[in-house]
Amino acid sequence: MTEARHFPVFDVRPDDAYIAGWHEHIRSTGYPETYDRVSTIHPHDLEGVIMLSGEIEVPVLRRVDQLFVPCPLCSPNSPRFKRGRMAYLPLERIVICMGHDCARRHMGEEYVVAETRFRQEAKVRSTLAIWADVQMIVPKVREIAASLMPFAAGIEAAKLSLAKEAAGFLAFLRDELLSNGGRITEVVDTGLREQTRSGKRGKKVFDTVQHGTLVGAAFLDSVRPATQLRRALRHLVDADQPLPVWKASDEDTGRLEDILQRGREVIQAVKQVKATRDHIADARLFLHENNLSLFEKWGELDSSPFQRLSFKRKGSWISPITCALRRLMAKTCSTSQMPWAIPASG
Repeated sequence: MTEARHFPVFDVRPDDAYIAGWHEHIRSTGYPETYDRVSTIHPHDLEGVIMLSGEIEVPVLRRVDQLFVPCPLCSPNSPRFKRGRMAYLPLERIVICMGHDCARRHMGEEYVVAETRFRQEAKVRSTLAIWADVQMIVPKVREIAASLMPFAAGIEAAKLSLAKEAAGFLAFLRDELLSNGGRITEVVDTGLREQTRSGKRGKKVFDTVQHGTLVGAAFLDSVRPATQLRRALRHLVDADQPLPVWKASDEDTGRLEDILQRGREVIQAVKQVKATRDHIADARLFLHENNLSLFEKWGELDSSPFQRLSFKRKGSWISPITCALRRLMAKTCSTSQMPWAIPASG
């Protein structure tokens, strides 16, 4: 029988140093329940429980008997779990180590609330840890976003113009392009006939000729790159300001929520600029002369869904946008200008 331990001494939640010491104690001994002032009695008031750790796998082979750990919630005097976590019970002023499955089963809604808060705190810690690095790259990200804006605006205007003039055309083209991986093929009569002795002898021989592969599917989707860049730039302004000072013991959740919101918006904005840059690089390929010619070749094939397909190079948005894309991409596609490694497209 395990000796009961009861230490109702925690008027406030333990600090990070205490929890770090508990982790080290588990690694070295395999006894999470024998750490400094950890209680093993069965608690009666679980209201307001606070999770102090994620799930920890106990190295039970380090235990003398190599048995599982007793759980104060459901089995305080006999082996119960190998994976557990630490929790603080403020109304009882104790800290316990319990089985993670036992906690879900016995704590009910209190567990759901505590787990939500624990994940929020973990996200806040992660955001605070990388915030200085984010602030360092944000000026360069803003510069890249600004340099891409004219190009993004041109792509977006071209999409909207074509969508207005031929509703559903872009979506139709995209579906057709993706259905065969963009490959444009044609079945042709080779002029030969089967020479085998099977029932096919004398029949015409056909072959599949591949004319090329269409690229630039990003141009055909509904993404508005200029709108995305403007939204990202608005959020990146927040990176100039420091995040609020936060402690896990704060009862007021205002600072926690502020860090979560601002951190999420800024980090997402950085990712959005990269995603938009990739989108623009791909969309630009659609307007390449070779790609447009291949589209028109496709329109000439008997197997094509089009009776006729052609793109004007002059007197419409195709020609000026194509020229604008080439000039801008030549200036902005160099990976040396990016805080991420993206191969420059030819």
